Amino acid sequence: MIKKLFHSKWFLVMETVYLFSFPFILLAIWPDLIHFRLPIMIFGLVYVALVMHFCQITIKEIGFNSNNLKSAMLTGLKYAIPTLALLVPLLIIRPSLAMINEVRVESFNWSPWMVLALYCLISVPVQEVLFRGYMMARLRLVNESEIFLLVYSTVIFAMIHLSLDNKLIALFYLPFGWLLAKSYLKTKNILTPIIIHALVGGVAIYSMLA
Repeated sequence: MIKKLFHSKWFLVMETVYLFSFPFILLAIWPDLIHFRLPIMIFGLVYVALVMHFCQITIKEIGFNSNNLKSAMLTGLKYAIPTLALLVPLLIIRPSLAMINEVRVESFNWSPWMVLALYCLISVPVQEVLFRGYMMARLRLVNESEIFLLVYSTVIFAMIHLSLDNKLIALFYLPFGWLLAKSYLKTKNILTPIIIHALVGGVAIYSMLA
C-alpha cells in the first residue's frame, strides 16, 4: 500500500510541496533556523532511509556503486574543470557573486580550511545523496524519462537555495544543478556529482572567506 503511494504523480506533488514549502514557512517564522540547515539535511536522511525501506530502493540505486570508481572520478573532473574555467574569472571580476552572508556569519571564528573541509566532506556528500542519489531513485518510481529526472531535480535543487540571502545563488544553481544531475545520470555513481560539487563549491566558498 505504502509503496503504491510513491508511484503516484499526485503523491509526488504533495510530498514535494510539503517537504520544500514547510521549511520556508518555518524560516519565515524563525529566520535563525537557516544556520541549522546542515543538521536538518542530515535529519532528512532518516526520511530517505524510511522511503528506501518501504519502496525497496537499494544502496546501489542511489549511486553507491564501486564498480566504476575510476570512470566516476574522471567524469567528475571532466565536468568540474570547464565549470571552474568559467566560474573563476567571474569570481575575480565580481566576488560578490559567491557572497553568502549565512556562511560568513557561521564561519566567523573558523579558518577557511576548516570550513572547506566541513563543506566538502559533510555538506556536499549529504546534499548529493539527497538531491541526486535519493531524488533520482524516488522520481524513477513515477517516471523514468531522463528529461523529467533532470528538470524536476534541478528545479528543486535551485529552489531550496532561495532560502539563502544571496538570491543570485539560486539562479546559478539552475545550470549547476542540471550539470550535477546530468553527470550523475551518466555514471550512475554518486561520487561523480560529489567531486564536481566539492571542487566548484569549494572554490566559491574559499573565494568568499579568503
